[in-house]
Amino acid sequence: MMLRCFHRFAPIATAFIILGLAPLPAGGQVVVYDPSNYAQNVLQAARALQQINNQIDTAFQRTYPQSYTGSTSSQQLLSDAQTRWQNALVGHHDALRVQAGVVQALDTTRTEIGPLVSSSQSAVGILQATQAGNQLIALQTRQLLDLTALIAAQSRAQSLDGARTTANAEQARVQLDRFLTASRGYQAQAVQMFHQ
Repeated sequence: MMLRCFHRFAPIATAFIILGLAPLPAGGQVVVYDPSNYAQNVLQAARALQQINNQIDTAFQRTYPQSYTGSTSSQQLLSDAQTRWQNALVGHHDALRVQAGVVQALDTTRTEIGPLVSSSQSAVGILQATQAGNQLIALQTRQLLDLTALIAAQSRAQSLDGARTTANAEQARVQLDRFLTASRGYQAQAVQMFHQ
């Protein structure tokens, strides 16, 4: 593996060494860009992402099937229901954890925003005003990231819960059908209540 990596990067390293030894014109700058290497890296990343998406879709379909066959064992139905319940529980736990983090960050934001606004208002030069503005934008960006994480965590929890409910309904249908057809079901019988 190490040898393969060396062969891949050897031409690039050689180019950097040669460029480092060559005198550069005053004020000149050389940028090394290998479009074929860049394209290969992009393709590898796209393939890896596609493989991860396929694994996620397969795992989701296995745990949240659209339908169950009549031959699905009761143990498999129970195992799937437990897995779905655990996934929903983890999703809600993550949403609560993110919510708690956002709430804790509000106090920090409140203490940071006052001095930043004061710096912005009392800035003397354009550089100071720009820096103060950048700090306020950074604070706002952090808040937007927190909000995005919160919305994503809540949406994940709701999606997992909705998928669990849908899969559980299909499972209940199969179990009811199995109960009604596999056995005779309830059969009325005459009974004698009192003996004489």
